[in-house]
Amino acid sequence: MGVNMFPIIRFIGLTILMFVAQILAFPLVPIAVALADGSGRLPKWLRWLETHDALGWGAGTYEPAIKKIYDKYGKRIALIVWLWRNRAYTLRQQFRYTPDYATMQQDSFGIDVPPKWGFFHWYGKLTDKNGSVFEYMPGVGLGKFHLYSRIGWKLKPYFKGERPDGMGATGMFIGISLRSDDWDDFPPGSV
Repeated sequence: MGVNMFPIIRFIGLTILMFVAQILAFPLVPIAVALADGSGRLPKWLRWLETHDALGWGAGTYEPAIKKIYDKYGKRIALIVWLWRNRAYTLRQQFRYTPDYATMQQDSFGIDVPPKWGFFHWYGKLTDKNGSVFEYMPGVGLGKFHLYSRIGWKLKPYFKGERPDGMGATGMFIGISLRSDDWDDFPPGSV
């Protein structure tokens, strides 16, 4: 019995695609914002750079840092910073995992709340009638903050019992993303 290489090849291919798209976002976002319509929507051919769940002028101003930029520098600079922060968000959303809840099975191991100091990891895999996807989060606690990676799809909220409507980031393809200090804490013993 051979190993099914398709999931591995798919993950590597999508990771490369997202890496290229996220690099292209740096030069393309300012151009796209300069060409935005009156509501702040990007031209159709650049909408893969948008955040599908927060569109147009004022997108992301519910976050204090973006609101501060909006108030100080205006809507165009705020939108550029927002889209740089969420590079190729809509494109990544196109490869999201939306489970079939009737057949979905969950498997996970690792630490659900990272320690203040030391190495940790969490792995979750969801399988349904359409196949399986994973999220792996290795990292290190450094006292006042954590450094870690999110690898795969953003699945951790499913393990907390969330059943999102498809508009947010849950299920979105991440690829390989380096992070700090936004670990989604689980209630102790929940995983």
